[in-house]
Amino acid sequence: MDTILEGKLAIADDPNTPTVVLRELAKDEHRDVRLRVAANPNTHSFTLSHLAHDDEIDVRLAVAGHPSTSQRALEGLAHDAYEIVLARVAANPNTPPYVLESLLSDKSVPINASLAKNPSTPRKVLALLIKDKDPEIRHNAARNPSTPSEALHEAEIKSKDWDWETLLAVAQNPSTPTEALFGMMYNEDWVIRKALAENPNTPPDLLKFLADDPEVDVVLAAVKNPHTPDAALLKLADDDHPDFRKLPDDDGDLHLSNEDIDALIGLEDLELDGYYAYCDVHDLAEEALQERGVSLQSHGQFVSHQSPSDRAAAAKSEASKSASIDGGTAKSVCIR
Repeated sequence: MDTILEGKLAIADDPNTPTVVLRELAKDEHRDVRLRVAANPNTHSFTLSHLAHDDEIDVRLAVAGHPSTSQRALEGLAHDAYEIVLARVAANPNTPPYVLESLLSDKSVPINASLAKNPSTPRKVLALLIKDKDPEIRHNAARNPSTPSEALHEAEIKSKDWDWETLLAVAQNPSTPTEALFGMMYNEDWVIRKALAENPNTPPDLLKFLADDPEVDVVLAAVKNPHTPDAALLKLADDDHPDFRKLPDDDGDLHLSNEDIDALIGLEDLELDGYYAYCDVHDLAEEALQERGVSLQSHGQFVSHQSPSDRAAAAKSEASKSASIDGGTAKSVCIR
């Protein structure tokens, strides 16, 4: 590669290159220079419109995906001979809705998958795509916040028994209607329930229910949701809450013998997933209440001001005391 070409490529690739310089480089005879210009975030829409007619497919592809490409240029690229360019036009949020609707195809999965993901795609098109036989198209439409709520509700009903990924996408979608969200509250898969707890559109009553879920990851998600009611957080921040009087394992309560406690004391970081998980719930619930200006003292609850390291030291001390009493007797302990 000669020095002059290297210099042109570097200039065309630099996002700080002035638009007037990029306009001149867009006329360069070398394909790679024009390609760099088409991909440069500082390239003006006028220059991109010129490059939309380039003979090289890679250049047109870069223009089709550029956020500054004009609607008129995108409309022209919607008639390109190559499917890959059409799919890129279908994915561009700046493409006019009527152009996106015209791109809907009975044969092209890449084009329809791009349409299903684009938030600018007309709602009536998304309502069709969420029913598509191709799973990628359905999943993209189910994730799209522009998909009509009625279509999302219908997808929730139809996907329960056979299409887990679409159901998960519906549970995550902030446009999913309340009725559909409640329809998933008893789903046996905790990942679906966790998605409900994370959804910003989940109503307080449902979040209160999810804050009492048997799976701690679901509870953590509910605690982090700003719409979870104060009453649910107060229950979780309570040091006397049943979940903090035990160490849970995968099957429920884990009762520790003195030998187990001795082993626990020897751990440097108290590496117990259940312990950390429930303590995270407690601490996050406290923090959320404090951010809302809710005082735990005013609700008759004790607020600990110990640092995590102090809590760990106190936990070891408490476990040591428990180990010296009633030798050999199994205990249900709370390490906090």
